[in-house]
Amino acid sequence: MDDVLGILVLTVVVGIAEAGSLSMGEVGGVTLKAVGFWVGLTGGGLLLARSLDGPSREALAEDLQELGRSIPPGEEPAEQES
Repeated sequence: MDDVLGILVLTVVVGIAEAGSLSMGEVGGVTLKAVGFWVGLTGGGLLLARSLDGPSREALAEDLQELGRSIPPGEEPAEQES
């Protein structure tokens, strides 16, 4: 969010430096573009994170229980080859 605010401040400063004044339409347009870009990247990142997420906690718990049943008490688990 701080990047979006930085873009807006930069737009205001550049607009004042170039023209000596600033139109609210220009600031509004840049605001919509910056916020839209930020929302789009945030939504895309959330969707991508879900698809990259590993197995669920339930699946991991089941795997650990299965592993515990396959190793008799007091025995070391066999090392797996890489």
